[in-house]
Amino acid sequence: MGSWEWSLSDVRFACSDELRQLFGSDWKLAGAATVELFLSMVRESDRAAVNAARQALMIDGQPYQISYGFCRPDGVLREVFEQAEAVRDGSGQIVKIEGFTQDISERVEAQQRIEHLALHDGLTGLANRQFFAQLAEVELERARREKSLCAILHLDIDHFKSVNDALGDTVGDQLLCAIAKRLSVSVRGADLLALNPPMRTAEMVSRIDGDAFTVLILEVRVPEQAAMIAERLQQVIARPLSVDDHEVVLTASVGIAVFPRDADSVEALSRHAEQALYVAKAAGPSVCRFFDEEMNAAASRKLHLENELRQAIAENALRLYFQPKVDAASGRLAGAEALVRWEHPQHGLLGPGQFIPLAEESGLIVALGEWVLATAARHLRQWTDAGLEPLRLSINLASPSFLQENITEKCCDAVRCAGVLPQQLILELTESLLVVDADNTITRLNELRARGFALSLDDFGTGFSSLSYLKRFPLDELKIDRSFVADVTKGGKDAAIALSIIELGRQFGMHVVAEGVETHAQAGFLLAHGCRLQQGYLFSAPLPPDRFAALLRNGGRFNPCLPVPTRPPTS
Repeated sequence: MGSWEWSLSDVRFACSDELRQLFGSDWKLAGAATVELFLSMVRESDRAAVNAARQALMIDGQPYQISYGFCRPDGVLREVFEQAEAVRDGSGQIVKIEGFTQDISERVEAQQRIEHLALHDGLTGLANRQFFAQLAEVELERARREKSLCAILHLDIDHFKSVNDALGDTVGDQLLCAIAKRLSVSVRGADLLALNPPMRTAEMVSRIDGDAFTVLILEVRVPEQAAMIAERLQQVIARPLSVDDHEVVLTASVGIAVFPRDADSVEALSRHAEQALYVAKAAGPSVCRFFDEEMNAAASRKLHLENELRQAIAENALRLYFQPKVDAASGRLAGAEALVRWEHPQHGLLGPGQFIPLAEESGLIVALGEWVLATAARHLRQWTDAGLEPLRLSINLASPSFLQENITEKCCDAVRCAGVLPQQLILELTESLLVVDADNTITRLNELRARGFALSLDDFGTGFSSLSYLKRFPLDELKIDRSFVADVTKGGKDAAIALSIIELGRQFGMHVVAEGVETHAQAGFLLAHGCRLQQGYLFSAPLPPDRFAALLRNGGRFNPCLPVPTRPPTS
């Protein structure tokens, strides 16, 4: 803080050393500082207010308090608070002004940081949901006056949670920052100007939640142009990213809502863009969808169903059914797969395809997986207590469940609480796990296997893994997906893939199970080529617990199949 006085009679200006240091000027000599010189240093946007306060004080003697910014001769911008009052002589005339000036730069900067954080995402620096809504409201009002179109794009990175769980939060945050930068540069730069016709967009990209971003597009001539921009942004996101020795390729799904066709407010437009995104992700990855009214109705139904599913998990309203796994050559029961069903009070018995995608989208899949694991283990114990022959039970372990750091402990706790052995469970995993942070996946698999759990790769051949990936993983079983089994007797590529999987299993010492076997011809073909373990409606549909227990009591016998000689498949 520095003090000063200004003599009006001889324009003499005197100030303390602290003030000279603050202003970065040498005002020791009388007259070195003038009103004009002083005002020239004040920030232009503050200059009129400061001058008015000084004039009112000099003319009317009205004290003032004011905050303003000024630029020192060395170019440094400072923020100050100033207070001044008039000094009068014996006749009441104003003869000088006295005041003090305090440096409040740090306080102002702190307040600006607080205001910035309140309106911006702390990780990426982009506008947050609140600030985006404020800015977008202004643009929608302008579009309303000009009767023009604009659009909100809602982008979500596909499967980002799995990537984040596998690589860690630090790498995940770096990826989000890189994506944010790419989106900002693309929206503000030449990418969209390269479109035909070129597009102008608001400099408005926001991160609204986790891996979700929004973009406001202005001056849309026709809705299809918004889709062109969405596609361009998807291409930008899909370029490989290198972070901490990890090269990651991401994709994004996009939902689009157009003003005023789809909604007349920012809130409704954003909500509709998000509903369109849900539809895009269900069809994805890397899909773009426009909003329509049916989506709105579907979103309401989905929200209601999600709440019901959450309640069903909490209230134990789900059921496990068990589909036998059969040695087709002998007809003996070789195990079973636990499949979850939902006994819905209005819609009846729902299969997994009717609610598992909802569980994945809503984050309920982990809780659902824990329920399946614990319930499957309890059924095993009940069958053992009833004196039935022990068997191995397969359960599906979703990627979000597997990627939990404590998944091994959770699996061990489930079997320990039920009083069964880990060796009685086979954990079925998906191929997508093999390509996301393979080293951590291998560590987790080895931990589970060391505790006694068997490991199976479900729907093999439909995902992204290659032979080089497969040989690194400690797996006990491969399952041939039903899509290859359906036409296996016709030769062609499906048969070639199925036979390749059987041969891989033989070479790597893994059991091979064929899913979706429905005909004797399919069973015979697979058996002729060395695949004895089979599962499908030819042998049995998934059975409720009481009927499966009855099957066990009756010895678990099925009619054996005969190998069917076939010609080698042609591609």
